[in-house]
Amino acid sequence: MLSQVTDIHLFSVGRDGRTVTLVRWGQMGDFEDAPLTAFRTTTKTAVNKLWP
Repeated sequence: MLSQVTDIHLFSVGRDGRTVTLVRWGQMGDFEDAPLTAFRTTTKTAVNKLWP
């Protein structure tokens, strides 16, 4: 019997003025495997680097 395979993907869109950035992350697994805290930190870092 095959085990059930699931995928988890996280997307965020950040904007600073007219500049927009998209952060995307994905892996095989389920919601318990998603690194939400690290993803939020990465998104904040990406937006902060738009305009130093």
